[in-house]
Amino acid sequence: MTKGDCDKNPSHSSSTVSIKLETTDSPRSDHSEYSESSSIDIIDDGINRPGYCRRPWRYQSSNVEEKGLGYDNGDDKCICWGCHGISSFCFYFSAVFAAVVIPLLVIWAVSRQKPDLFLESITFDRYSIEEGIDHYGFNTSMVTTNSSLKLTFTNTATFSGIHVTSIPLEMKNYNQLPIATGNIPNFYQRRKSARSIDVKVEGSQIPVHIAPDDYVLGESIPLTLNMIVNSKANVLWILVTHKFNMNIECSLYMDTKKMGVPIPLTNTCKTFD
Repeated sequence: MTKGDCDKNPSHSSSTVSIKLETTDSPRSDHSEYSESSSIDIIDDGINRPGYCRRPWRYQSSNVEEKGLGYDNGDDKCICWGCHGISSFCFYFSAVFAAVVIPLLVIWAVSRQKPDLFLESITFDRYSIEEGIDHYGFNTSMVTTNSSLKLTFTNTATFSGIHVTSIPLEMKNYNQLPIATGNIPNFYQRRKSARSIDVKVEGSQIPVHIAPDDYVLGESIPLTLNMIVNSKANVLWILVTHKFNMNIECSLYMDTKKMGVPIPLTNTCKTFD
């Protein structure tokens, strides 16, 4: 190999390093000589900086595949920073999920405790039937009812209070005609607490279109009491919310001879969700 075959001072650039490779295959003959050369251009844009991951597609070779000239780019010793980023993201996401979401799910499951509404008794102060004229101008029977309902609302939840919306009440006769109504205003019930509520159920001059003889003093008159209870529990402000709806129906008998005597409602009510 002569001096012209190999440059002792290869040119360097700030961005490109050129490496000149020359191979000579000469049989033991003075008249035949075969030489081939191939060049590999390696783009050097800071490969020596710490944490750099060399990638094979950053190398450009003109004749590597033909001549089988390979190189060791050190990929087996290099771990890309993208892998570290994905691993870190998965770790922090799992930590946040375990620290925030799982406790919320536990609180959501535990806080689904339905409130309890217990109807204790109803007392009739007045129940009368008399002749009258309805709003159409026809003669009919008019019913006047004054009664008082006693009930207890209990919040069984451990973590949150309950906002209870207005509770409409309606009393119907055996023909399912409304004869009295009542309403419980909105209120807030703290956790693990209860309150007693007295509500008036009244109706004045309600047309029922029945004969007065259908009600005989001294007999039990069948009545039905319906009420709808809507409540909402907010756990951790508005992050977890539960809504509870109850439809309560009570069947009772009123004795016209026992005005002012409480009628128990313990075993006369049914609750529908």
